[in-house]
Amino acid sequence: MEFDKEVKRWLAFYEENPPMEIIQATLAQVDAFITANEDQENKLWMAEQRAFERLPATTQ
Repeated sequence: MEFDKEVKRWLAFYEENPPMEIIQATLAQVDAFITANEDQENKLWMAEQRAFERLPATTQ
């Protein structure tokens, strides 16, 4: 029980006063995730465009 209280106390402290390194690392991870998703979206969009261009004119 005492351990749980201590953990909760530290979690509350870090929520109120997060260390800058944690913030920067988290932002870097978020940025990398967004960039990877944008790259994937672009690849999917390009593939979709190429597939659409290959369709016969009557189905467009």
